[in-house]
Amino acid sequence: MNGLGLGQFDYGSGATGWRELTLPVDKAGDTIQVDLGVANVADDLFDSQVVVDFVEEVRDQIQPSLAWNNTAGGMDLRYTVDNGDLKQAATIDVYWANGPGHANRLGTPVFSHSVPAGTTAGQHGPIRIAGNLLADNPAGVTHLIAVASPSRVGALADVQVAFGANANATAVSAATIDIVKDSLRAAGQRTVTITSTARTPADQARAMFQNLTNAANPVSVNVANQLALYAAPGDAVVNTFVQQTQGMTRAQILANAATIRAAMEQEINDQGPQNVSRHCADPAVVNVADLGAGAFNATNGPLFVNAIRPRVTRFLDERATNNCYHIEVTQ
Repeated sequence: MNGLGLGQFDYGSGATGWRELTLPVDKAGDTIQVDLGVANVADDLFDSQVVVDFVEEVRDQIQPSLAWNNTAGGMDLRYTVDNGDLKQAATIDVYWANGPGHANRLGTPVFSHSVPAGTTAGQHGPIRIAGNLLADNPAGVTHLIAVASPSRVGALADVQVAFGANANATAVSAATIDIVKDSLRAAGQRTVTITSTARTPADQARAMFQNLTNAANPVSVNVANQLALYAAPGDAVVNTFVQQTQGMTRAQILANAATIRAAMEQEINDQGPQNVSRHCADPAVVNVADLGAGAFNATNGPLFVNAIRPRVTRFLDERATNNCYHIEVTQ
């Protein structure tokens, strides 16, 4: 009675409402002992008794699964009903988690889906989980899990941010990574690579030289693209490249890379590194990162852009010139 509350007590008959209890058991086999007891406290009007009305073994029938949706964004929840049509209604809850198991759940569900009794055997879904529900995750998240019961869990690895060979991971704050991850989930995109972060003048010269010698275009086209990208201090560095490579073929330019890059680095220092590129700014003041745009498709690329643009200090779409999305986040 105490567990049911006074609202379940009939003062006329002295009876309570029915209480239903479910006990989890090991699917490999288990022994269950249930001890039932009743006691009176200063009440001699009615004899007390416990009535056990019905006992049954209920088999877990629902197996959920999760997958990123890189077309509509967010995630898709699917589930299979096995061992015949569903005998009793159930709920599938989706949680943040620090591992793939039921015990790894963090906080309350971010999404729930009710499955009614009588649902036919077989596969069901997808049920879309919108990307805007998958932001502001708690610390330590490695997975999202869909839970139908403690023994029926579908796990999906959380989105990942990788770093390219020329990117300094220590120059990107945890807050910036969170912004990128939230935007990846909104786009249903499993991973992205940060190709560039904070740069020294030498590294800035390397990056500009690499873009100016991009084999996908004639050098003259690369020069025009880079002049359109930079302000006057950056243009001065591009023009230094042009002066240093006058009359050279691409092969000759590459053969003289060390000399040309040294001249470009000197011009970067003369102009002031931060004036040439925000990549040369102090990362403690502003995080600057280029995100490889090739990871996205024509559908989820715009979803990612729409999610990340309002959350950063500055956003540049540099797909045409550097095949990346450029972001700046003031710290």
